[in-house]
Amino acid sequence: MKFLRSFRLLALLLAIFSISCLAQQAPFSSTLQDLTAAKLSDYYKAPPAYVPNTQPTTDPAIFFGQPDYIKGLNKDITGTQQVNVPNIRAYNQYNFLARMWETGTRVNGVDQPKTLQLPPPPQYVRLDDALWDKVWLNYCQLVTACALQDKAAIARLGDCDHPGSGLNAAVVPLAQLPDPLILSNAPKAAPTGSPIGAADGAGIFFPGPGDSDSLYPDGASYNDGTGKYVKILRPGMFNTIRYWQKLQ
Repeated sequence: MKFLRSFRLLALLLAIFSISCLAQQAPFSSTLQDLTAAKLSDYYKAPPAYVPNTQPTTDPAIFFGQPDYIKGLNKDITGTQQVNVPNIRAYNQYNFLARMWETGTRVNGVDQPKTLQLPPPPQYVRLDDALWDKVWLNYCQLVTACALQDKAAIARLGDCDHPGSGLNAAVVPLAQLPDPLILSNAPKAAPTGSPIGAADGAGIFFPGPGDSDSLYPDGASYNDGTGKYVKILRPGMFNTIRYWQKLQ
């Protein structure tokens, strides 16, 4: 009998371990060239929406006779307003930022391509069922304490002016997915030619075919028969802005 109980416990632990492993999604991988806003938005798509479980009714027998009816209605309101709405908003914002990232920026007439600096991932939320039971109990105790003017209980449980605000404590952050894995493209040959490109006026020059951030980082200098130049790198919203400034 003792062996049977141990075997069942082991089987339960293995089942929990299997479920947790299945829940861990492998990181999304792509080369930077093939990565698109659509792929990012699909990877970070919003979780399934909270589905209400309590059917509203005007039947007094249900309204007054079933203690869990009001609890279920409040849970549905919290789920639809404090979970679904923020999740949709977070997805739409991320989708917009991803499309902005894919488009890149245009600096001094030159398109700056998409970079490894991806938009920050969306933070989704969920309704924790176990926490809901606790916050609902706290809410009921607070309402009773407010009706009885029990100051000690009120000080411990919350605010009588906004007793329902504590229900939002059951809304918790959803675990985020791993960051996308950016794969390197085929090795490229070292750039050749001058790093100084076409002039943009006022001593500013676009990067030339021989420019490379590894060869010419921020502040690097370059001299040729036309003069002395210094490399400038400036962070943009999603891309690094780079140009050369002629010193003499």
